[in-house]
Amino acid sequence: MKNNQLISPEICAQWITEGRTLIVAADGPILKTLPKGNWVGGSIPYFMTEEGGALNREQVFVTDLTTEIQDFSIKAYGAQELKQMLDDRPENGFSYLLMPAFQEVQTNYALQISQNPKLFDVPTLGWVTGVVWGEVAQPLVVNGQDGAVYTDQLLALHAQLAAEQYAELSIVNIYEQNDGPKIQFLEDGYQVEDCLIDGEKQNFLSYLQEHQIDMEYPLVGDFGGAQLNTSIYQAEEAATAVSFASPVFQSQIYRFAKTIENRQAAFKAKLPPKTETTLVAYNCVANFMQLGGEENYTQGYHYPFTFGEIAYLVLNQTMVILDIKK
Repeated sequence: MKNNQLISPEICAQWITEGRTLIVAADGPILKTLPKGNWVGGSIPYFMTEEGGALNREQVFVTDLTTEIQDFSIKAYGAQELKQMLDDRPENGFSYLLMPAFQEVQTNYALQISQNPKLFDVPTLGWVTGVVWGEVAQPLVVNGQDGAVYTDQLLALHAQLAAEQYAELSIVNIYEQNDGPKIQFLEDGYQVEDCLIDGEKQNFLSYLQEHQIDMEYPLVGDFGGAQLNTSIYQAEEAATAVSFASPVFQSQIYRFAKTIENRQAAFKAKLPPKTETTLVAYNCVANFMQLGGEENYTQGYHYPFTFGEIAYLVLNQTMVILDIKK
């Protein structure tokens, strides 16, 4: 993927001063050192290259949009300004979003904007920024045009395409619902205590513990025929609530995912071949950790591993691919 490369901060700075339009993923302190220019950045230190996946705090991963788009604008949005973001998207193009993990802006996007019918009018993609897993640090985004660093705002690069082009999103998800109990939640949100298991009210954490559920496997909901994942982020014995990496919805029926004997092989089988139309991809950090991320099991694709994937909705344990077609 010639538009997607892992490079040194010095080369990235040179590209910025040349006026290139870039999406940059790197460890947060590196992002803050880059010069002003036509770029947006998000804190992520995990990447997939031809050599395989790795934690890398010295280099930056760059997606170069310079020759791929006709025009662009960059804008930051607070948690209460997300409806305006929908209106600012280009008529023919796509909007690439970066938003910090564990913030109100992520919650509002996932719970409110996901329910707005306007969302699906324009291809909308991106990812949730993060830090080294287990490290106490603040995920962030950077507006390269003015150098502003945000820990609580969504940053959008609105990209206009040529009239004869269009953007197409696809996802790679190896998980599907098992035939176990139906799980329904009593409210929308990122954290729950009680739920309905086949119609019977139970504490969800107690259910997970009593049935020794393997929490590497996500909950899977059927969203209009699309099987979409919700990962369990935290389920501690001392607590009574369970936290998720993306929200659950009261209107959905969930089941846990089917067990997969070889998840890496299953991913390879579902991955579409990379073509000349492929512009960008990104994958979940959970897949890095659980599928043998040190190996390049997505041959030909180079990308960051993220703390949540956006393909209109906020997803987990999923790979997202953007193609630009005519």
